[in-house]
Amino acid sequence: MAAAKFEKAGRRRRAAAPPGLVHHSDRGMQYACGDYAQILEQQQIIPSMSRPANPYDNASCESLMKTLKQEEIYAHHYRDLEHLRENVEEFIEQYCNRRRLHSALDYRSPGGVRTGSKCHGEFPWTHHELFQV
Repeated sequence: MAAAKFEKAGRRRRAAAPPGLVHHSDRGMQYACGDYAQILEQQQIIPSMSRPANPYDNASCESLMKTLKQEEIYAHHYRDLEHLRENVEEFIEQYCNRRRLHSALDYRSPGGVRTGSKCHGEFPWTHHELFQV
């Protein structure tokens, strides 16, 4: 059933998946079956799934989804789907990638890591200085 729904959604979109699109799912049978994997492969979509008995494999993706839902989606009302898309894109690009500090990145933003910035977010001090007594 999941494979049929995915194919139907793809036909409705009428556009190829953007290069590098990652499809994250749990290890449910519907996502791990050969038919579903074949659909992802045909559309050049990268599957993302944790290994058996390793629930932390996709922890960063799960964390992003939690943050996106709590800090953006549930906190706002949207006029329509296009308004939602605009806000989600801005939230990820302007907030998550440029300002939000990530513990997995030594309390730096992803943008700061890419540019080699030693600054942790927009603050002139490091997270270590914040907690010194």
